[in-house]
Parts: sequence; structure tokens; C-alpha cells
Amino acid sequence: MNSTIRYPSFIRAIKSRLSPLWWYSSVQFCTTRIVDLINIYIGAILVPSVISPDSLGAVLPLTNIIVLAGIPMTAVLTVALKYFNTFSVRGEKGQIKALLRDTSMLALGLSIILTIVLFLLEPLIQVRLKIENPWVIRVLAATMIASCWQPVARYAAQGLMRFRPLILSNLVASGIKLGLMIVLIHQFSLSGYLTANLIGIIASVAFLFICVRDYMSPDITTTSYRSHWPEMWYYCRHAAFMGLVIGFGEVIAPLAIRNFTSHMDSAGYYIAVAFGAIPFYASSALLPFMFSLTSERFEKGERTSSMLLQSTLAIMTFGSIFVVLLFYFGRNILELLAAWAIYADYSFLIWRVGIITTLNGIILSYMNHENACRRFSYMKFFVPTIILEIIILYSFMGWGFFQPYISESSWTRVNELIPNRLTFAIWVMMIRRIVLSAYILGHIIIMRKAESR
Repeated sequence: MNSTIRYPSFIRAIKSRLSPLWWYSSVQFCTTRIVDLINIYIGAILVPSVISPDSLGAVLPLTNIIVLAGIPMTAVLTVALKYFNTFSVRGEKGQIKALLRDTSMLALGLSIILTIVLFLLEPLIQVRLKIENPWVIRVLAATMIASCWQPVARYAAQGLMRFRPLILSNLVASGIKLGLMIVLIHQFSLSGYLTANLIGIIASVAFLFICVRDYMSPDITTTSYRSHWPEMWYYCRHAAFMGLVIGFGEVIAPLAIRNFTSHMDSAGYYIAVAFGAIPFYASSALLPFMFSLTSERFEKGERTSSMLLQSTLAIMTFGSIFVVLLFYFGRNILELLAAWAIYADYSFLIWRVGIITTLNGIILSYMNHENACRRFSYMKFFVPTIILEIIILYSFMGWGFFQPYISESSWTRVNELIPNRLTFAIWVMMIRRIVLSAYILGHIIIMRKAESR
């Protein structure tokens, strides 16, 4: 983490007063505002003005299918992130090289499997997401393959605490994506959007692999980490399973909204997410560094609860400010541009999505902390709660599937219970996150009391 850059004296003074978490989070927060402006322009201005409402609602589900494809790789690589950091702290470069080799082979294997699966499921995806252009599926397949390699590069840089390259990779990828998006989306609409996103991912992966290339040097002798397999398997089966569950939980709701609501409702949800994601900015600045720094402290036998408490309070404070602003000014924002104004009736969803994204930040921060400390007892509460949310969403929103098999009176009662499926989905998503956040705050209080004894 030692820097070779000579900062001005006042910046060096600030850096010396901040912990590594807050220094790198502050740098990340400042630099990623450029990325956020790019994403806001793409997501809230460019895409709604070019893509019609009929297709706009497919953007989030397609993006989430990409996320869904990467979940197995990301889940397994959670253990790699932990041991990249552990081996780095111990100075075991040979084991880092072996882990890089093995995770790359895993990404290659999953890429082949995903290509076959998508080929078989192509008709189903087109029907469910209401997509007529087959080229969209081709680009989607390439992006899913790239998403297998992205966590390898990103987790290697994160675990090895290459924080400056991690920050710069976002700027590089976003700049490339913006340039290509402006050129391609006007001509190719939804497929142009996906193509620009694909090339941005490839640029990020290439940049991060270059930044960790010294661990792939022929001068480093590859050393087996077989002796760590029992503890790695223990870590993997917990962290990977939790990653799969929460990943599915995040992906299922947008897919359900696209599948079971109207084109206009799913487009309105897209707009709500484009603005409601703003409160997540604080979380996006903290999360890339929190795991590695917490893991480093834990491996050295130091206390970690203060870092978790500080990050939770920061995410809550920042998120709450923007949720209040979105509550009062959401409709005014949508009325600023003609491309947004047609979705003005969905402005009431923006602040609710803001609450959801803020609580997501708290949940992910807590999971990062507990995983870094090799504690997984929280899964006993998290997993059933997330599964319950999935069941409720699909049982009620997809109720029409069961209409031929139930009585007319039952069908009428359920329809009266859920007059607006989109609003119902938002409330279900919000309540689940409120419940998990309450659990987290209670656990932080218990943890602080235990450490103060």
C-alpha cells in the first residue's frame, strides 16, 4: 500500500491523519463521482432518450442476467479474495501465482459452460424478456463470458491491495463505455448499449491484469497451497453459498418486474433505479477496500468492529440525505427533460428505491466484514429471509400462471390484494432489507459491547 507518488504537503498531512480505509475511500469517492456522472448520463439521459419504453424495461433484466451469470464465479472467488489477501500479508508470492492460475482456469471453464447454456436457453430468454432482436442475445453471451473474468482480475487487485489501479480501472472502463455508447446506441439501440458495456468490461479486465502481472512473472516459483485446502473449503462453502443466495435475491426482483408487469411499469422501474441508485455512492466508495483492510486487521489479531460501525454510519448518513432529497424533488427531476417526463407518475418509486440501495450498502458492508473475519453465523438469518422474499415475489406477481388451476373466487381475492404489482414488489424488496439491516445494527451493538469488556 506504500505509495511512490509525491503528494502535496497538505494532502500528505490529511493522509497521515486518516486510516487506510478512509483515505482510499475518500479518493475513491472523489474519483468515482466522474464515473457516477458518466453512469447518470448514460442511464438517466442517453438510454431513455434513445431506447423506446417497450425496450427500456429490458435493460435492467438483461444487465441482471449478466450479473446472474457471474454469480457462480464471484461466489467461488470470494474465497480467492480472502486468500489473495492472506497470502499477500504473509508474503507468499508463489501461492498467489498458483491461485491466479487456478482462478483463471476456473473462469475459462465457466465461460464454456455459459456459452452452451445460453445457446440452449436463447428462445426462453427472448420470450420472457420480450426481445425480438437475436443479436441482443449474441452480445449478451459475449458479455456473460467477460463477466466470468472480471471478478478474477478485480478480486486479485483488491486482495493484493492494489487500490490505485482498482480506482483507475473504473475511470478507464467508464470512459471507453461512454465513448462507444454515444456512437453505438443511436444506431443499434439495445444491442449497441450492450456492446459498449461489453467493451468497457473487457478494458477493465485487461487493465487490472496488467496491474497484477508482477505476480505472474516467470521469476516467481509457483507454490502449492494444498495445505490450506481444508480451511479454504470451509470458507468457500459458506461465503460462496451466501454469495449465490444474495446474488439471486438481487437479480430475481427486476426479472419478475419485467416478466409480470407492463412494458410501461418495467420502464418506470428502470427510471426509478437510475435515480434511486444515487444513495449507493457512499457504499461504492467503501466496499472495494473494506474487505481487504478488515481481513488484514483480523489476520493480525486486531479489533475490527470500529471499522464496521464507521462504515455503517457513513452509508446511513449519506444515503438518508439523498433519500430525503429524492422524496421531495423526485417528480421535479423527472419533469426536467421530455425523455423523463413520460415517467413522472413513477416518481414516487425513486425515494423508495433510494432506501433499498442505501440498505443494500449496509448489508454488503456487514457481509464484507463478517466474511473477512471468517464468521458466517449471520447466514442462518439472511438465507431464509432472502428465499422468503423470492417466494413472495413469484407467488403473488406470477399468480396468473395458476389461474386455470384455482377457483374464480380465490383468483379475485388475490387480484384485489395486489392491485399494483410494481408497488407491491418495491415494498417487498424494501421490507426484506429493513429486516436485515435491523439485524445488522443489533449485532454491531452486541459486538461493540463484547469488545469493550
